[in-house]
Amino acid sequence: HEQRAIRRVLLAYDGSLASGRAIRGFLNGGLFGDAEHRLLAVGADEAQVRLELRELAEYCAEREVETGLALGKPAKLLPSYAEQWDADLV
Repeated sequence: HEQRAIRRVLLAYDGSLASGRAIRGFLNGGLFGDAEHRLLAVGADEAQVRLELRELAEYCAEREVETGLALGKPAKLLPSYAEQWDADLV
């Protein structure tokens, strides 16, 4: 079984305190520092998702992190989004 290098990390944020903490902890840990990182805010209400993305993106400003948003339920959106973006880790 060959190990695959982690080149792209998708950080999914649903606006919850738990997902925000997980993303902050992951970024502060410095894991996969050479990988591309994309912060994806996901939710049903576009205005709320944009606000949440802006808030967490400010926290990530010191790092090279792409941002994006997707409208809908995270459980339905994330698998196809991760595959389309070619994420190695979600």
